[in-house]
Amino acid sequence: MKFVDVHNHTLLGVDDGPQSMAAAMEMVAHAYGEGVRQIILTPHYRPEIFPVRERALQERFQELRTAVGNSHPDLQLHLGHEAHFSHDLLDALDAGECKTLAGSRVVLLELPAFWNPQTMERFFFDGEARGYKFLIAHVERVEKLMQDSALMGDWLDRGVLFQVNASSITNGRPKAQRILRRLIMTGCIHVVATDAHSMGRRRPDMAQAYGLVERWAPGSGESLFYGNGLKIIENKQVEKREPCIGENHWFQRLKGVTKWNMNLKK
Repeated sequence: MKFVDVHNHTLLGVDDGPQSMAAAMEMVAHAYGEGVRQIILTPHYRPEIFPVRERALQERFQELRTAVGNSHPDLQLHLGHEAHFSHDLLDALDAGECKTLAGSRVVLLELPAFWNPQTMERFFFDGEARGYKFLIAHVERVEKLMQDSALMGDWLDRGVLFQVNASSITNGRPKAQRILRRLIMTGCIHVVATDAHSMGRRRPDMAQAYGLVERWAPGSGESLFYGNGLKIIENKQVEKREPCIGENHWFQRLKGVTKWNMNLKK
C-alpha cells in the first residue's frame, strides 16, 4: 500500500522540525520505507513564533526537493502550512503568506487551546465565502470537539474535514484508541497523517496505523491514508465517508463517541 502524508514537518530549519539536512533526509528515508510516496510539507504558520520569510521557505523547499529527487526520485514533495488559527489568517491566506495544502483550496487548520464555537462559525463562513475548505489538524487533540459530539456533527455537516495522527492510532491509551476507532468506523475522519517532527518525536510512521484501521473498518484505509490525500493535492472534492455501521445522521453516529476527554499529549 502506498501512502500520502498531508501533515508533515520534515522541511528543515523553518519550525520545530529537523534542523539539518541529514536529519530531514533520515525522516524522508523512513517515510519512504513506510510506503509514503507523496508528502505535503506543512511547517507551522505562526509568524510570531516562526518568522520565516517566503524566500527562505522556498529555498529550503527547493533544497529538500533536490536532495529527495536524487535519493528517492518517485517521492513527490508539495508545500503547504499548518495554519494556527488567528483573526487575520484569512487575509494571510489571500495574500499568499500562509499556504494552503499543495496549492489547493484546503487549509490545514490548527486550533488554539482556547476558542469559542461562535468565533469558529464566523471564521468558517467567511473562509468558505473566499473559497477555502478547512481540514482540522490532529482533531483527537481538540478537547472541546472530543467533549461535544453535537458540535463535531455540526462541523461535519458544513463540510469541515478532520485529520488524525497515525501515532495516536498506534500509541494512544486504550480508552483513546476506542474513541478513535469509533470515529473512524462512523466515517467522521477523512485523513490520517503523520504530523512527523523528527525520528524521536512523532516519526513518519504510517504502515502500522494503516493495519489497525483496516482491522477496525475494513476497506477504509485506502481513502484515509491515500485517496483523500491525493484528492486534496489534485484540488478535488473530498467526499463524506460512509459509516461502517448502520447509523445515518452525524449526531447519531457520534453518540457515545466523545464522552471522554482524550487528553492526548503532543
